[in-house]
Amino acid sequence: MKQENYYGIKFNDDIPLIDKINEFNKSVEIKFIGKAFIVNRKDDKVEKIEIENYYKFEKEGLYEIEFINNKQETYNLKLQIENNYIFLIILLLLFLIILSLLFMPFKGNKSLYNRIYDFINISVVKVDIEEPHRYVFDVEFDNLISSDISLPSTMNAKTVSKNKIAPGVNGEFAIVVSTENSTVDMQYSIKFEDVSNEKPNNMRFKIKGSTEEFKTLQELESKLKGVALKDTEKEIIIQWRWPYEIDDTQDIVDTNDGKELSNYKFRIKVFGEEAIK
Repeated sequence: MKQENYYGIKFNDDIPLIDKINEFNKSVEIKFIGKAFIVNRKDDKVEKIEIENYYKFEKEGLYEIEFINNKQETYNLKLQIENNYIFLIILLLLFLIILSLLFMPFKGNKSLYNRIYDFINISVVKVDIEEPHRYVFDVEFDNLISSDISLPSTMNAKTVSKNKIAPGVNGEFAIVVSTENSTVDMQYSIKFEDVSNEKPNNMRFKIKGSTEEFKTLQELESKLKGVALKDTEKEIIIQWRWPYEIDDTQDIVDTNDGKELSNYKFRIKVFGEEAIK
């Protein structure tokens, strides 16, 4: 609360504002030198009830207080008390979540902290906004699937001219296979689901570090499998490009494809199971 010059009264050790409502979310104790009254207004009637020093307001509501200090200066003050239930609701929800986690079956003998971490990751795929876009999957839980991913959202901004999707653009995104919560090595495989039909004919996909290119994400799936060692993160970066074509006929095809690329979407699905040695 903003501090003003002291004129003889305090609300919870704060000097109350004269021209504004003084808002609190807890009980308010009034300390003053002089006299103070609670003012009740109803219709045309005004009732004043004198209160003693150190009087405490505890109920929610809007109060009008008339204060007369030792200099016989009169001030009309407004006090608003609103109990803040949001904090209590958050505490209750946290308590219920922790209570449910204590009795929820999980693999292995895990601490409560790890159970809470698992609870968050079991149904949510984390997205990191830094380039490249990272989609993190905890493969201790099988069949994790991402929400819809729009391919243009993974585009390299440097290749875009005037926000136009056209031949010459490229991009990349990272699929992160996480075993940080696993006590064993995990075997994983990555699939692409709900893939839109719209895609430039000349677009190509590959795994960063490899020279082999594929025409579709589904063709790329054959290379997206392996073993992730326990308590690690394995990052696989998928790169895509839409190369220029000098053929006039192909340029027409590219122009038409560019109109559809903005609708090109897909989902990433990751399967995980314990690696058999």
